[in-house]
Amino acid sequence: MDQRKMDSPGVEQLRRGDVWFVRISASTDSEMWKLMPCMVLQSDNINISGVLDTVVVVPLTSTIPGKEEQTEYDIILEPEETGLPKAVSALWTLVRTITPMRFQNKTGRVEGEKLERMVDHIGSLIGMKK
Repeated sequence: MDQRKMDSPGVEQLRRGDVWFVRISASTDSEMWKLMPCMVLQSDNINISGVLDTVVVVPLTSTIPGKEEQTEYDIILEPEETGLPKAVSALWTLVRTITPMRFQNKTGRVEGEKLERMVDHIGSLIGMKK
């Protein structure tokens, strides 16, 4: 059996708001390919049920726009929330669905108002704003 699969969590172990390092691979030249932090966006109900074998995540970046350039979508997540060495924000244009085999290690968890805002932004992204 592939060692990466043995060490990876199952979908049912992942929770919305968890921050993990994930192996991201490019499918086009304009997409990234590397190990990077991502936050789980998928509903806990779906994860726990195991009905899907994939997970919706948003990649996180430490390249944060300056105060003047920030929009309502730039939610800054601090190191104490994510377990990462620097503050990060979401790369909303790169939301993706991946298999749990790509998850490396959990670093932290985003909760409360920031998590709610991030989930709301996904609704906005696909035209389902509350």
